Amino acid sequence: METTNIHTLGLLENASETLSLLLEGSNAGVWKWDVLTGQEWWSKRLYEMLGYEDQEIEASNENFLTILLHPDDQSITSQALNNHIHHHQPYKHPVRLKHKDGGYRWFETTGQAQFNPAGEPVYMVGTVINIDQQVQSLEELERSKQLLEETQTLARVGGWEYYLDRHELFWTSTMYDIFGLPQGQPVQVEDIAGYFTEASQQTIQEQLVNAIAEEAPFDLELQLITAQKNKIWVRLTGKPISTTGGKVAGLRGVLQDIHTQKLREIQFTDSLHTITRQNNRLLDFAFIVSHNLRSHAGNLEMMLEVMKISNSEDERNRILSFIEHISAELNQTIGQLNEVIYVQQDITQDKQSLDVADYIQLTREALQDDLQSHQVQIVEGQLECNTIVTNPAFLQSILLSLVLNAIKYRHPDRTPTVRISTSLEDNRPVLTVTDNGVGIDQSKFETDLFSRYETIHAHPAARGISQYLTRGQVEALGVSIDVQAVSASGSTYKITF
Repeated sequence: METTNIHTLGLLENASETLSLLLEGSNAGVWKWDVLTGQEWWSKRLYEMLGYEDQEIEASNENFLTILLHPDDQSITSQALNNHIHHHQPYKHPVRLKHKDGGYRWFETTGQAQFNPAGEPVYMVGTVINIDQQVQSLEELERSKQLLEETQTLARVGGWEYYLDRHELFWTSTMYDIFGLPQGQPVQVEDIAGYFTEASQQTIQEQLVNAIAEEAPFDLELQLITAQKNKIWVRLTGKPISTTGGKVAGLRGVLQDIHTQKLREIQFTDSLHTITRQNNRLLDFAFIVSHNLRSHAGNLEMMLEVMKISNSEDERNRILSFIEHISAELNQTIGQLNEVIYVQQDITQDKQSLDVADYIQLTREALQDDLQSHQVQIVEGQLECNTIVTNPAFLQSILLSLVLNAIKYRHPDRTPTVRISTSLEDNRPVLTVTDNGVGIDQSKFETDLFSRYETIHAHPAARGISQYLTRGQVEALGVSIDVQAVSASGSTYKITF
């Protein structure tokens, strides 16, 4: 019998040593609690994890609660212990324990009570494992995740991944926001293209095929139509996801809402174009002033010098007639320059719905003498658009300019005729003015028919002013003008509003 007891004690001692080695190897501290007497025991490793020497502080429930346990964890720890003792629920949860250096560390504490036949706890044993590094890593990961999500939300940038073999598409939350879709709504790859404009769909298709076939990244600016039917500008970037064998397994990229930036870019570009046009107009004006006024001033100066040295009354009278002619031309040039200044002003502010037939009649009345003296006919063609919304002065000015142009450059062998009509093209009104004059050599002026001070042929009255004025007015209103002309067969001007 003694031999059996000795053997049994030996086995227990071996088991205890084995358990101690296992606990040491697991880097866990051990605690024991005698529920009946209230006595506790903490292992040396538990003290070490908290920065204390063995037995440096008393192993007691009071010290555990008041010295070691974080105040915010006391309630949940007491509740967990109570649930285990009275309801036999598992006792395992994370807590913060105070290190000797004053800082708190995260630990995972577990325990198991031994119950008597009546179901009452007799004693309880458990472990404490340091999980501070894992908790910090998880917290850092969570902070990074939150920072990334907030950054994506603020920058309106979403991430996406698509795998070819599984035919699976993954989106971040911001992707749903950009598309205007509910968070987590299943999205099929086949449906994505429908959210883009037709032109953007073709671009996406080409780039995706190229990315898969050539393993080429892409960076696109596209127009997306949200679920709420709002058209916005987005930037779509992506690159292939390659396997270890070099085969393309899928695509990964980001989608960014750049609508505000794109509108600013468009506005900046428009402003730059406007400034460029204004600068060109200033150059045009300076050119006209320099060319015309200097020419007239030089002629006047020359005539006056000739008059000073002339002794003949007839010669003086002839010079005076030249001066009168030069003066008349100077006055005409000043009038034209005033008209140029008017064109530079913002004539787009006064737009009205104008009756085209009324303005054709106003043109006949304003040019009555010229029309009669040169037997010019103004024919009113089909007026598909009875009214045009534009600036009244512009409509009258361009009709006068183009009719005067037809009179000046009429063909000597046929009765001058000007046909005026309107049509509707792509829902935009078009004014067409056609004459049967000498025409324009477009091969010479196809790049810029209305360039500064160009004349379209060697007519003695040609100064290029009317072409310049017409161009300036057209540009100021943002309309377009197209000239179709065949030399010696007449010209057709199409003004699209």
